Amino acid sequence: MLNVKRFDFVSFLVFLPCAWVFSGLFSSSSGRKQIGVMILISVILSIYRFGKGKDTFNVILKNKIIWFFLAIFFYGVGSYFTIGYSNSVLVSMFFMLTLVLFLPKSLCTKNNMMGLVLLGSLFVFISAVYYSIVLGQGRSGWGINVIPFTTFSAVLAVFSLVFMCVEKTKKTRIIYVLCFSLAFLSILIGQSRGVFLALFVSGVVSFLIVFDWKSFNKKYAIAAAFFIFSLGLIVYPKVDSRINQTQAEFVRIADGDYGSSIGLRIKMWSAAIELSKVSPLFGLGKGYMDEFLKVYANTDDPTMQPLVRYEPSHFHMQILTTLVKRGWVGLILLLLPIFYICYHLYRYRTLGGILSFSMVMVYVVAGLTDNPFGHGQLTMLFWLNSFYLLNNPAFDQLYKT
Repeated sequence: MLNVKRFDFVSFLVFLPCAWVFSGLFSSSSGRKQIGVMILISVILSIYRFGKGKDTFNVILKNKIIWFFLAIFFYGVGSYFTIGYSNSVLVSMFFMLTLVLFLPKSLCTKNNMMGLVLLGSLFVFISAVYYSIVLGQGRSGWGINVIPFTTFSAVLAVFSLVFMCVEKTKKTRIIYVLCFSLAFLSILIGQSRGVFLALFVSGVVSFLIVFDWKSFNKKYAIAAAFFIFSLGLIVYPKVDSRINQTQAEFVRIADGDYGSSIGLRIKMWSAAIELSKVSPLFGLGKGYMDEFLKVYANTDDPTMQPLVRYEPSHFHMQILTTLVKRGWVGLILLLLPIFYICYHLYRYRTLGGILSFSMVMVYVVAGLTDNPFGHGQLTMLFWLNSFYLLNNPAFDQLYKT
């Protein structure tokens, strides 16, 4: 990640929290605990070495992403002391806000990002193989929730895809092909259907935007297709079992049984639409479950009873979950940085813009069946990447020349 020819131990420690976000943060449900100490050390050394304490105010003024970050964070603090707010997400935002305010942009380089993507890809592949193949654990037996883990893998995969298209040297492209392969395999091993869809949509859209068709080479296209097909064959048994399970769940739904994963999601969306009408402006906060039970605990609808027994912690769709818990105010605050990233890509067409947009696409599509911003790890990943990639001269080059 850093220049090994002149290794700078202080810079390494300052940058270490970024490396942890791309690896150890997703090692287990407790991966967030260690990063607090790392960030404290990073901030102290950053002030000592780079004098970051002097221009923190200028960083806030010049970086619109931090404006959105601050607005959402202070809204979260206010909600925490009133209607309630996720403690893990609030702590994650505090940690990441502290880091980005003092992280020197001189360390946020393309080479370091390459190192982060390579580190993350190796980490997710080794972790997926270890849990699924070595230990033989099912999805519920992994040390971390499989959905945020594979969502992280999808971000790594789509970053690798974008870099494959824009980098010119053969050596660099081979590295990103390796990164894409490892991240893609970890998603297939994790068998997360919604995340696979997110990677597919984000990958196709990003590829169509960034690929220079003038440099199209049929040999490379055939080789890439064969390579992806080979990767699919490696994990085909797991993918095939997941397809069969999906078909079986649709059969259960057709028979009126909504106790399956897909069936529960459908009922969650239905319940969320109704609950969002109770407090449309600011949402129900932590009181959403009391309202849910008040409405559905004694329901005569047999298709809703499995969901009542399940007692969902969220509604497996980002927009509906935010509407229920945070209302329209919370939803607007959530959408503002997403719209800004889309605008930044449209307005400037930079490498940082397309990378950020590809990440947003993963979060948005994954958010159709999950709650990405409700996971502390994915919250930290989103804000770190947004700060790292936007308003950064290292990523201001046009993604097409």
